Amino acid sequence: MADTKYITEEYLDRRLDERLGKLEQNILDALGVYAKQVDDRFEGIDDRFDGIDKRFDGIDKRLDSMDMRLFKVEQKLEQHDEEFRKLHKAYDHLVKTVDEFIARIDAYETEQAARDHKIERLERWIEQIADATGVKLST
Repeated sequence: MADTKYITEEYLDRRLDERLGKLEQNILDALGVYAKQVDDRFEGIDDRFDGIDKRFDGIDKRLDSMDMRLFKVEQKLEQHDEEFRKLHKAYDHLVKTVDEFIARIDAYETEQAARDHKIERLERWIEQIADATGVKLST
């Protein structure tokens, strides 16, 4: 190789092919290492996503459980509302009955007061008649 007249185009092509082959192999090796690193990182990311998916599954289960509990609470509230309406209706009926009863008592007391006044007036008249006629009344 010391003498340049023995260097042929074939020799240069072969040397160039060898060097390009080595360079290509080095690039492929480097790409392989890089691809492995990328694959490893993606697998790590996939594992993290799997973990996140599991956490979301757990959250979904808890949300489903909460939905069921909220549904039961809503049913209970509807039952309580219905019971409250019944109690309110019964209370209204009771208040109406008490009002009617008080009105009857008021009317009765008014009648009693009128009767008592009438009896007192009749007793006065009887006493006046007894005094005028001289009749002695015994108690």
